[in-house]
Amino acid sequence: VGSRVFSRRVAARRPRTQSGDQRGKISAEEMISSLREKFRTGSFYQINYAFKAFDATGKGNVSREALFRILTNLFPHLTSQTYRKLLEKLGLDRKHAISFDDFYAHFHTKVSPKWLDPVSRQIGRGVQ
Repeated sequence: VGSRVFSRRVAARRPRTQSGDQRGKISAEEMISSLREKFRTGSFYQINYAFKAFDATGKGNVSREALFRILTNLFPHLTSQTYRKLLEKLGLDRKHAISFDDFYAHFHTKVSPKWLDPVSRQIGRGVQ
């Protein structure tokens, strides 16, 4: 039931055109770039909601098949071949269950402020 609600919500927000080649296909590299941008610009909660909607056990994990359905809602022209390439690039191809945190970790880069880096702080004080 939850997955159908998610599908309708995403379909309503889906842009009419997708990046990719002339046939509307998208490459694994383009998906990674697009997902990184989606996470950066606020689609975190939408994608997290999709993971919860497709999580049959309630343990925070989805199957590879469920992740494919989640991503086809976001990328309608996603092929199974491109999906396999994406999983390989992310190192998730051997996992049977994928957690949101594992998936998100590939797109979120933690950038700490320079003042938190102990080496930068010492150099800034004149200590070398």
